[in-house]
Amino acid sequence: MRSMVGKENTVIEAEDGEVAIYVARRHKPNLILMDIMMPKMNGYTACKAIKTTPIIQAIPVIMSQPWGMNSTWNFLVERVLTDI
Repeated sequence: MRSMVGKENTVIEAEDGEVAIYVARRHKPNLILMDIMMPKMNGYTACKAIKTTPIIQAIPVIMSQPWGMNSTWNFLVERVLTDI
């Protein structure tokens, strides 16, 4: 992710979804780039937690998915994110 956002931006990393929520609450970033597939808590669950937590729910979240995920998986991604 660091290489995607450039050197002029600060990047704070989280190793899993639980840590991502903690980091978002603590640092209140301008944007969250989150992988869908993470250990402990996946990106969907973490995103839902972020979007239902008043102090951080306004932060935009961009979800990324691994290459090669099939169309059924893409449908589920769209459905889950629409329901948040």
